[in-house]
Amino acid sequence: RETDAYLAGHKIDGRIILPGAKLALIVWKIFAKLRKINFEKLPIIFENVWFQRITFLSKKKPIKLLVRIFEETGDFVVCELDTVIFSGNIRAAERVEKDLNRPLPLLPIPPTYKELLLPLSTEDVYKELRLRGYEYSGFFKGIKSSDSYCIVGELFWFNE
Repeated sequence: RETDAYLAGHKIDGRIILPGAKLALIVWKIFAKLRKINFEKLPIIFENVWFQRITFLSKKKPIKLLVRIFEETGDFVVCELDTVIFSGNIRAAERVEKDLNRPLPLLPIPPTYKELLLPLSTEDVYKELRLRGYEYSGFFKGIKSSDSYCIVGELFWFNE
């Protein structure tokens, strides 16, 4: 579909894959629909998530996903062709901090690591990922900077 064209920006070894965040969004939307609430108005918490298999996308053949949410426990599974690809637990958040102007506290970096941290620019990060077979573009190219151990970094925000 045209609305999913942006997914072409998420590849491994030249093949488009279904992003884990898209799977989480699908589960969130179904969870909210079961409660008859718009998902954007229902803050949730995911726990014990496990991405069990990569799902490759094809322009020629659509994929079919089956989502099961066990309402009593919040446990869920997402299957493709009778194979679990994503599982975990989802529940409604009891409270959400609304103060977006207050930055979240960061954990302090132990002094022994500070000397080992090498700053990486956007270009450096994506070069490293490309060398490992990961190809990102568009909305999926959201890392602004990171350290070489991926402890501290900055992200771009694309309002998505």
